[in-house]
Amino acid sequence: MTSTIVSRGASVTSCTPSSSPIGGGVAVVLAPQRHRLPEPSIRVPDPRARSACPAVSSGERPCGWPRNVWRVQSTRIVIADDSALVRAGVEAMLASAGSCERDAAADGGPPPVEVCGRASSLDELYDVVERVGPDVVVTDIRMPPRHDDEGIAAAIRLRQSHPDLGVVVLSQYADPAYLQRLLAGGSSGRGYLLKDRLATPGELVTAIELVRRGGSFVDPTVVEQLVARQRVEASSPLTRLTARETEILAAIATGKSNAAIGEQLFIGQRAVEKHINAIFAKLDLHEDPDANRRVRAVLLFLRAGVPD
Repeated sequence: MTSTIVSRGASVTSCTPSSSPIGGGVAVVLAPQRHRLPEPSIRVPDPRARSACPAVSSGERPCGWPRNVWRVQSTRIVIADDSALVRAGVEAMLASAGSCERDAAADGGPPPVEVCGRASSLDELYDVVERVGPDVVVTDIRMPPRHDDEGIAAAIRLRQSHPDLGVVVLSQYADPAYLQRLLAGGSSGRGYLLKDRLATPGELVTAIELVRRGGSFVDPTVVEQLVARQRVEASSPLTRLTARETEILAAIATGKSNAAIGEQLFIGQRAVEKHINAIFAKLDLHEDPDANRRVRAVLLFLRAGVPD
């Protein structure tokens, strides 16, 4: 770890990160003093090594550290939600957690969080990010203008425009499809947290810290849903179907006749019948006078939730 030596006999007037290409330490300006006696030095850590540096506030500092030599930089947050009540609640929660984090920072823990911007819509979020340059965005999954999946759309766009910016999406949906879209461009710096977890402030703070450092955070409930879905899909007979057969089965599920399916896919009716027979065989739907194989195939398709 790069360090700077500060003599005890000198008074520190300022402390800023060094721009020198050689080091990466702390640029410390010393006020000249007369008759300064040589004394043991104090080693000040590199300001970029946040996790190794104590947070020093005015009038309160860890034992052995000079006053005002170091103050750890906060994690700057932008909160995006169309509900002013939710924004205020998340901000209050982070403020409460931040007081605990300041104590933890003194022991080498993560830096405290600071809310530096707020947004109530997707467009406003983009404007605030450009204006204040946060470290992490905490956004609701649905906001104006469409109330669809604006939070995920923001995460995707911000990965291109601000690749170092972390994004935590708050959602009430445990559907793994949202998570898969969020992480489609990579998992680094992205988090997905269910709003139920906000009852425990530490969950959100953990997610923020992980994405700020380029990691990822996924709500455990969503992970369980994803694993369960993959287990079902792996054991489903639908995995035996070809892409064309799956396409035809999806058309059957919409109520189309063989002739209509042939017109839709630009193939002959006999080809459609051949594919349907292959579907029945692969799904183990044998001739049964008491059941319609076509209906049973559709039920299998719908239960598996295969996208059309």
